[in-house]
Amino acid sequence: MFVVRPRLVLTTNLKFMHTQTISNLLTQLATLEAEKKRLQSLVDSYYRRLHHQLGELLTQIIQLQEQLATRRAGQTRRRSDVEAAHQARACFEQTQHRVQEALAHTPTEPDAVGDETELRKLYRQAVAQAHPDLFFTEPDKQERATAFIAQLNEAYGRKDLMGVRQLAQQLQDGLLFLDETTLHNDPEALQQAVERLTQRKQALETDIQTLRQQEGYVIMSQSPTEQAAHFDRLQKNLQEHLAILAQSLDRP
Repeated sequence: MFVVRPRLVLTTNLKFMHTQTISNLLTQLATLEAEKKRLQSLVDSYYRRLHHQLGELLTQIIQLQEQLATRRAGQTRRRSDVEAAHQARACFEQTQHRVQEALAHTPTEPDAVGDETELRKLYRQAVAQAHPDLFFTEPDKQERATAFIAQLNEAYGRKDLMGVRQLAQQLQDGLLFLDETTLHNDPEALQQAVERLTQRKQALETDIQTLRQQEGYVIMSQSPTEQAAHFDRLQKNLQEHLAILAQSLDRP
């Protein structure tokens, strides 16, 4: 009579639980990624509208703030005031860039440079971790690594930042080599994959909560009438603030 040992039953059940958990987590992560993307799009649209409609006012305000900071630095010669003047200048240039971007409705050069830098960084990190030569003693892993690098090279060749991000994330989650053999023979690898995916789920949930609390999301979730009223109030407040700054600059 065949008797199943309790430890074997426990291990089998643990593997089944982990594989089911991984499947559920991947589904949840896809949903959370889509929700984060939706919320970020709303927040981004708020700031594009802000800089498009009120960009001139914002630029004038920050330019006056820079002039005031520069004058103060020249008068006091204190290091803190000089640093404040430099920061005000950087803020002015950043605001100009954002206003130009909003008016053009397309990313301007600094964003393109930033994307290119991230693309190269992610690509190099992924290649360093998953190059087929690293697995010359493990044919199954080498085959998977070869297929992964082919996908990575294709996405990198298209300059598909999102695609490279997804592949790099797959690598970080420990899913690249999680094949049937691993599922049956390495419960520790399963547990580590579950932990990494759970951590990413928690990070996404935190990001989503943060985005929901941002003013941009709150405003853009309102009706068009409420949105228009918000920007009207904001314009009035900015005009009042501009007048106060102009008066301060007129005073010696």
